[in-house]
Amino acid sequence: MIILLALFLSGSLQAAPPPVPKTRDSLVLCDDVSDPVTLDPHRAFENKSFNLIFQMFEGLVRHDRDGRIAPALAKECRFADPLTLRCVLRSGVRFHNGEPLDAEAVRWSLTRQLDPATGYPALMEISGIKEVRVPEPGVVEILTRAPDGLLLHRLAAFVKILPPRYYQEKGSEAFAQAPVGTGPFRFVSWEKGVSIELEANPDYWDAERPKLKRVSFRFLPEAQQLPKLLSGELDLVTEVPATRTLEVARNASTRIEKRLVLTTPAFWATSFDGPLKDPKVRRALNLAVDKRELIRYAVLGNGEPIATLSMRGETGRAEGLKPYAHDPAKARRLLAEAGVKPGTRLTILAAEQAAREAKILAEQWKRVGLEPELTVLPLSEVHKIMVERRREFDLSANLAPNPTAHMYFLPGVCFHSRSLFSRLKDPEFDAKYERVLGAVDPEEARRAGSELDRFIHDQALGVFTYQKIRTFGLKRGLEIPIPVTGILSLESGRWR
Repeated sequence: MIILLALFLSGSLQAAPPPVPKTRDSLVLCDDVSDPVTLDPHRAFENKSFNLIFQMFEGLVRHDRDGRIAPALAKECRFADPLTLRCVLRSGVRFHNGEPLDAEAVRWSLTRQLDPATGYPALMEISGIKEVRVPEPGVVEILTRAPDGLLLHRLAAFVKILPPRYYQEKGSEAFAQAPVGTGPFRFVSWEKGVSIELEANPDYWDAERPKLKRVSFRFLPEAQQLPKLLSGELDLVTEVPATRTLEVARNASTRIEKRLVLTTPAFWATSFDGPLKDPKVRRALNLAVDKRELIRYAVLGNGEPIATLSMRGETGRAEGLKPYAHDPAKARRLLAEAGVKPGTRLTILAAEQAAREAKILAEQWKRVGLEPELTVLPLSEVHKIMVERRREFDLSANLAPNPTAHMYFLPGVCFHSRSLFSRLKDPEFDAKYERVLGAVDPEEARRAGSELDRFIHDQALGVFTYQKIRTFGLKRGLEIPIPVTGILSLESGRWR
């Protein structure tokens, strides 16, 4: 109560902010503390880069606000047969440099993205594509090696179309610094450590969008973000700490918007040689977790408990699956049955984004007799350690978004035998997972997804936490649709 009162007073004693203009055509936002590594969509694979890339680049299809597949550069995509997706392109679309968007550009882009030499971090997600054909002008056929019921979700999340002539003229490095796409906004400038400036694409294929004329992505330390929102220097902050939501809500010129998004602090087993080899131990870890306490102290209530890595809003998740109950007595009993002695060490590698949750869970696991040893590193270092297998940990953790809006994504990253981030080599899991991938019939896909979800839960392949309720701070009068994927749709943003 004292904290809430202090926040209320700190907001009320500020100088009155200037009124929001009735009409505006620009947006200044902060989504990250530092620059993206690249603006080349064929080399990027993390949520913060996506928020920039999705404004400038498009694929054949996209996800709408609720995670459903919607048309983008293709006005229609249909399976001609189980191995062939036939897409009819929109006519008259051009890249930002005037180069025409045609079927050959699509074929070239997909071929480049599929080439291992390109270094696409999520190549596994699209490696089922065997060939891309251009049977006639304005038509692309994507041939897969096996039936792929998730191909449209993959295309929406990962495939972006580039201009072949511009890329070949400029080269890889220059393109990554000054990119060209077909999206609603086009690149203007990049001042390293300060901002990336975009402007509206005047020739965008959707004449009703974008409403905004200019967008500025600012890079600021976390401590500066909210003060600049409250003073009027920023229009949008995409991550408001739970402890400061009241301050933003009480400010005369700002407001809070919350959205349940497809993001979870994912904790997955990455060693099956030590104590986590026994499913009883993995179940004990879940039973030792007090999710209410975790959600309360990690995000001040801004989360929903989940039963596996799947989340509400994803296609294919098992309905009615209950999260593990908090039962420390049963957790101790299972540990004893598995021969795990009090004081047994449990090693955890956590990315900084999941550090708070990892520290809370470590304390909860101490209460059932374990001795957690936590290592927290930047996400880039976590990736290197895992990919290069420098060290092995019992558990790994990261704040994990799902850009595909389908339940298959995180299990594939964390548990499939071909994933760089998985240490599980379980033929039963792989078979169930691949059944999900190959299911084209909707009812078969539903059954396969539910079966996989229940297997992950029953085997306790990870420690399941909560689905994030993301908190945005906005200027009053600004409307920005927030899709369930959490990736910003600035082309639909407007001032009212």
